[in-house]
Amino acid sequence: MVLITHCGENCDKLNAILDAAQRRFGMYGYEKTSVSEIAADLSMSKASIYYYFSDKGGLFMAVIDREHSEFVRMVEQECEPLTDPADMLRAYVRVNIGFFRKLLNLTRVKHAEVMHNKEIHQMICQLRQNEQAILEKVLASGTDLGLFRIADAKEMSELFLDLLRGLRRMVLGKKDVFYLNDDEFNSLVKKVEIFTEIFIKGISA
Repeated sequence: MVLITHCGENCDKLNAILDAAQRRFGMYGYEKTSVSEIAADLSMSKASIYYYFSDKGGLFMAVIDREHSEFVRMVEQECEPLTDPADMLRAYVRVNIGFFRKLLNLTRVKHAEVMHNKEIHQMICQLRQNEQAILEKVLASGTDLGLFRIADAKEMSELFLDLLRGLRRMVLGKKDVFYLNDDEFNSLVKKVEIFTEIFIKGISA
């Protein structure tokens, strides 16, 4: 559960804190980011941040929650006018990879970083299940229409996400700073596009 201790008094300040935290967490990861650094980025005291969030974990969870909500909104927006499940899958990938470029913490958080924090770990697991459910619905729709040949849409959606995450991790490698230059990002996009088309071809009826 995301704990925002005060949320209705100054939305602009709260959003500024979340923006700064998103940049810091996205660039350096959860463990290597401190509340002091986020406060310094905003020229404010740590106490000002702790007024809204009980601790760093609560702030990180709020960032993740906001990113996930925006991600789902954009996927729904991109898929709404589409009728072909294959195009919906492509749209999902475009949104996913676009958010990755924006330093999206949700798609690149290191599993080892959150294992020690039960609340964060549980939240991320739940959000990933929600993400899988979106893909499962698309794949099941394609199967119902006779466009896809899939025995288990849930299993296939999980496989697709695992492979997509694997490509992202491969490009990031062992970077201490989670930043991709233009060449690295374009290489990732190309690999993901090729992978997506191979995947669609493989499940097409």
